[in-house]
Amino acid sequence: MIKPYIAAEIHDDQKAEDERLRAWLNVLWLRPACALHKSLEMKHMSRFLPFVEPAADLGCGDGTHSAMICGARFHEDFDMYLSIQEMSHDSSKKDKDGIHFENAEKEDEYYKGGDPYLYFKKEAYEGKIKFEAEPKNRFAWGCDLAETLVEKAKLLGLYDKVDVANLCEPLDVPANHFKTVYSNVSYWMDNKEQLFREQHRILTDDGVSLMMAQDPIIHNEIALMAIVRNNLESLGLKEVPKWAQEVDRGRIAQTKDKLLNPQQWNELFEKTGFEMIYFGQYLSRDAYWQYDMDLRETFPADSKLAQRLLKQGPDGARLRREWKRDRIDHFFKKWQQFYQDPGGWQKEMPRTRNFFAIKKKGKKSWADNIVAKYY
Repeated sequence: MIKPYIAAEIHDDQKAEDERLRAWLNVLWLRPACALHKSLEMKHMSRFLPFVEPAADLGCGDGTHSAMICGARFHEDFDMYLSIQEMSHDSSKKDKDGIHFENAEKEDEYYKGGDPYLYFKKEAYEGKIKFEAEPKNRFAWGCDLAETLVEKAKLLGLYDKVDVANLCEPLDVPANHFKTVYSNVSYWMDNKEQLFREQHRILTDDGVSLMMAQDPIIHNEIALMAIVRNNLESLGLKEVPKWAQEVDRGRIAQTKDKLLNPQQWNELFEKTGFEMIYFGQYLSRDAYWQYDMDLRETFPADSKLAQRLLKQGPDGARLRREWKRDRIDHFFKKWQQFYQDPGGWQKEMPRTRNFFAIKKKGKKSWADNIVAKYY
């Protein structure tokens, strides 16, 4: 295994890093710890930007995150909350098992793991995508399991083609075609060997795959759900309380037995014809605790208000901007302790996310000269 680089200890260009944090907060202001997470990932990803095209985006979602990675910067009036489900207070009759890939129409469905982003109302989205800066890269192909997210992604103009596809099945794209593959969902897949054999097939010999993955330390030790579950007796509890279940939203169960540690990832890469050329880690234990909570309890009400203000004419839009700016300013300051790690106070903490760059075993890749700076 090659040594890992820790994102909070990377200070390649602090001005650019701070700009990225603000840009991510602009898009994710109602879930600001997600912006911290993505900004830390970008400390690794930025070392490979701009990537070489043509590129594939496996698990593209609605495309906004990928657009940001490609250098897009959105106007403050555009964010991820223009077209998501407004959740009612009514009780749901849905069982929590398997609800993750379903739209959350009610608040208790959201707390069981339902996804309000799966809702899509085209007229609430189309024509409202405003760039302050256009993407510097684009993707020849993107795919996602959710049809509604694919329809959103098509409107960004970031992809030549976007399809609904299951990453556990053969991909309907030609062999030896892509110079770059990016994915932030590989760790979700049940059949990872199938996925990486497909990646090997579709990559050119000089191609590179860039990916992130959750680490199993989240399930075992760090998540609030894990802490409570592992200490029920000492906490005087007989079962996990409702508040902890609502914070978790079924996230631990959704990836149960799916997460790999870095050594296991390395073994998978080697088994499928790849070799690791860069290894990064990010999101410390304490930063993950911020992410684990991340205004999840207020999100249904916050997102509803953010949408309804836009229906109140110019005054509503102005109030929404002021609310958004205040929240961005607050969390930009708060996240510096985790993002820039002053004094190295997180140095001894475990990290909860892994970032990998891999290439075909024994081949020369377009990223070789990049990683030569670090290894």
